[in-house]
Amino acid sequence: MDDLKNLPKLKPEIKERWLEALRSGKYKQTTGYLRDDDGFCCLGVLCDVVKNDKAVKVKWAERADRWVATTDYTFDGNRDELPFSVATHVFADSNHNVDALVIRNDGSWNERRDKDMKKQSFKQIANIIERHM
Repeated sequence: MDDLKNLPKLKPEIKERWLEALRSGKYKQTTGYLRDDDGFCCLGVLCDVVKNDKAVKVKWAERADRWVATTDYTFDGNRDELPFSVATHVFADSNHNVDALVIRNDGSWNERRDKDMKKQSFKQIANIIERHM
C-alpha cells in the first residue's frame, strides 16, 4: 500500500459524489470497459457521475462489438481508460498524471500496471479513494 501515497488528489466535491455513487449499490460492477451491458467499472462510474457537469458535458455512446455478443460504450471517445476531459475536470492539481491513476478499469488496484492485480469491490475501491485521493 506504499504506492498509494502518490495518487493524484481529487477535487473534494467530486470525490464525495464518486464515493457516494460507488457505495450506493446503483451500479453493477463489470470489467474490461468503462461501461458495457453488464455494468460499469469504477472509472466508468466516475464518468457517469460527472457526465452532466458543465466542464464535461459528454454523453455515453453505444458501440456494438461484432466479435462478441455484447455492447460497450465510449465516453468522450474512450471505452477502457479515463478520458482526458474527465481527468482534467476531477483532479485538484492541474498537473496531475493520468497514468498515476491506479484504479484500473477491471476493478483492480495497483500503481504499477505490470504488478499482480487484486480484484476489489466498489466499496473497497471507495475506501481506498477516501483514504488516499
